[in-house]
Amino acid sequence: MSRLHDTFIVLLLVLLLMNVITTRADEPIYSPICTGSKDNTSSSFEDNRKLLLSALPSNTSLSGGFYNTSIGIPAVYGLALCRGDLTREECLNCVDNGSKRLIEACQNNSSATIFYEVCHVRYSDVNFFSHMDFAGKYPTRGSIGSNNNSTSDKWNSTKQDIVDSKSYSRVLGKLMTEIVSEASDASGKMFATKEANLDDTSNKLYGLGQCTRDLSKKDCRQCLTQAQGDIAIDEGNEGGFIVDNSCNLRYELYPFYRIQPPPGKKRIIAITVGAFLSALVLVLLALGGTWAYCRYRKTKRELPPLRNAQNDEEISTDDNQELPLMVTDFMTIKVATDDFADSNKLGQGGFGAVYK
Repeated sequence: MSRLHDTFIVLLLVLLLMNVITTRADEPIYSPICTGSKDNTSSSFEDNRKLLLSALPSNTSLSGGFYNTSIGIPAVYGLALCRGDLTREECLNCVDNGSKRLIEACQNNSSATIFYEVCHVRYSDVNFFSHMDFAGKYPTRGSIGSNNNSTSDKWNSTKQDIVDSKSYSRVLGKLMTEIVSEASDASGKMFATKEANLDDTSNKLYGLGQCTRDLSKKDCRQCLTQAQGDIAIDEGNEGGFIVDNSCNLRYELYPFYRIQPPPGKKRIIAITVGAFLSALVLVLLALGGTWAYCRYRKTKRELPPLRNAQNDEEISTDDNQELPLMVTDFMTIKVATDDFADSNKLGQGGFGAVYK
């Protein structure tokens, strides 16, 4: 019973998080950050900028949540990154929102970036691919209000200092170190989520780290380590969120990403779904078989009765009734074949001659 309860809780959390991700996908953490001199741009650059930003949403969603490319001469370099737990549709919507905002807000700017909770979009007239870029912390509580473009007060307005900050800091530090190590694995999506139990409480700490996938493992680790250092300054808070061009790091006291059930619960869910589907298939087969049998019986009843060609008597088609065996005496056959004359012989079979 407890296993079913746990499975139900996991599924409920997934549904709640799907709603959170959908509602937050169109809310930028910051207003578009438009940089670069407008004097250095041309009509060709502006056309290429629009073309690139328009191409990013579909390509990013179809490429597993990360895509970078350049377009035209003069070249425009662009990149989009979706959080690793997003569905293809969620990624498409977020990047699409960001691209449209940059097209409208940063006309003729040579560089720009926009950050959302679950994705970010960037372009520039300079090739920034595979270069680690970490300039500082953005939406942590300490920096809120320091940037006039910030719309992220809502991300930190409910944060309070933790009473037992020493124990909290220890758990947080260990959690962040594990996330940095796992997310910087270049063989994966450079994305990691983890959770940890807080000492002497029923609360859990949830963390997430991610890098753009054009970085090397070394650069990803360096970027996340710098972000971890910035989070440590404010680690007495219930949560923290740091984003930048190359990586982002976040922790909260509530699950803000899709929780993947542990292997045991995954197996329970798989067994439950498998059993349901198997039962459904059996029911459908049984219904199909019953329908086919009933149709066969109905068709059989509707067939006209067979009749004997010699005496026009009706021949029974009852499966349980034995048909009479027709027997003809030897003299009748002898007369009919003109004493087995060769002129009446049709051929030779395995059981003897055949006469007409």
